[in-house]
Amino acid sequence: MSYEDHVYHQERARQCQTMAESASDPDVKRRHEELASLHAGRAALYRDGRAPSAERQAI
Repeated sequence: MSYEDHVYHQERARQCQTMAESASDPDVKRRHEELASLHAGRAALYRDGRAPSAERQAI
């Protein structure tokens, strides 16, 4: 994962969390929170030095 991927996932996690906070529908809120968590997890892989190589990356 490149640094640009890391930045992308960080930003998407922030955006999804913001959308979750403003959602009035509980299902929509839950889905945005789930996406925020997934993006934060991907960003953490880079931060923790565990980023998968491009060959193993399934995305």
